[in-house]
Amino acid sequence: MGVIISALALNACANTLQDGEFMHKGMKFTITSDSTVMVGKNRDSKAQLKGRVEIPASVTHKGITYKVTKIDGWGFFGWKKVTEFIIPSTVSEIDIWAFSNCTSLKRITIPESVTSMGYAVFDGCESLVDVTLPDTFTNLPSRTFNKCISLTEVRLPSELKTIEDRAFDNCKRLRVLDIPDGVSSVGNYAFDCCESLTTLPLPSSLQHVGAYAFNCCNGLTSIRLPEGLLTVGSQAFNYCTGLTSLTIPASVDSLGSGLFAGCRNLTEVVVAAGNKKFTCNGGVVMSADRTSILASLSSVVKGQYEVPPTVVEIAPYAFYDCKGITGLAIPASVRTIGQKAFLNCSAVESLEFAEGVKEIGQAAFSGLSLLTSVSLPSSVEKIGQFVFGDCRHLTTASVPEHITTDPWTFNDQLFDNLDNLVVSVRHPDGTSHAIKGDELINLNKLYPER
Repeated sequence: MGVIISALALNACANTLQDGEFMHKGMKFTITSDSTVMVGKNRDSKAQLKGRVEIPASVTHKGITYKVTKIDGWGFFGWKKVTEFIIPSTVSEIDIWAFSNCTSLKRITIPESVTSMGYAVFDGCESLVDVTLPDTFTNLPSRTFNKCISLTEVRLPSELKTIEDRAFDNCKRLRVLDIPDGVSSVGNYAFDCCESLTTLPLPSSLQHVGAYAFNCCNGLTSIRLPEGLLTVGSQAFNYCTGLTSLTIPASVDSLGSGLFAGCRNLTEVVVAAGNKKFTCNGGVVMSADRTSILASLSSVVKGQYEVPPTVVEIAPYAFYDCKGITGLAIPASVRTIGQKAFLNCSAVESLEFAEGVKEIGQAAFSGLSLLTSVSLPSSVEKIGQFVFGDCRHLTTASVPEHITTDPWTFNDQLFDNLDNLVVSVRHPDGTSHAIKGDELINLNKLYPER
């Protein structure tokens, strides 16, 4: 009976194959030329191989021998019982997601013959501990090792030039990584949540570090960015809670906002002498002309903080999580306050605006849980959603009439603590009327007869 069932299963599997496809030793082969095939699984079958799987260098079908040159996209996706794949030296291309979600895969060697590899090839291989990459690789595609949570060490190819987005995202046990000289770019979220990394030697060839590149790398204590680096993306070192010092070289000419938001133990940021674009003063990283604030040290900026009168722009996340600030004064020079610029500054009790600011981004002052009153200046032309969200003790607010005409922003989500809030709407003629917070839920009540 077992033989009959197996035969029926094989027959059903065969019936799902298209022209140019055939099965051999539990793997599906697709003819790509007169002499070559690519290999993968039969997606219409639940059958899986297990243990050590050796991909053949060649297969014979209907009297013709074909060389195996490619592993198909999603080729062995989700084969959860395979512990090792042996790839022959005939293979030159590995397509996207080829081995992703092979959750028992422990080791694999990519032969030197492979010249092209798609993204997310090992995404979700949570048991992978031993991987060898060919030295000829110049690019590590996005999500290559995403969520490879058992990976502790990887030797990167000596010819590598770029590490793309999320290449090592969530490799929580990765401890040892030497980025070879020659790498010029590290992508967005490339090492996101690699919390076991304790050292980070960066090569002199590096020119670009992407946004959130080292987000939540809690084990890092000191970072010295190399001379020659040109750009650092927004929140590149966000929530590196173990970080105590950071050096920005003279060569950097572009810094994203909120570089080290949430780095509560960071006490020293050094901008190298000779840098003509940026400066650090009193724990605040600014443009050299002092018109833009980019980031701040939450361990340094405390008490009453008065934004310097030269500042025109406060960038997104600039003072994120600065829990030591107790009061804020925004001068007339400021025109733009970016999204979440003061998010979670939970000790702020007073907030004063001079006339001048024109735009306030989404959630800019959300989480100021001790704030009891606020008055927005008449100069405000654009205001984002949730600007005062989670300001639980806010009881009085004064706003200019013209911002109440946009129901997408002036509604029950602009403020919090609606049960106790009273909003005074100021009119151009100098009069005003009050709206109770709970009335913001019903926009028809925003404009009572006067």
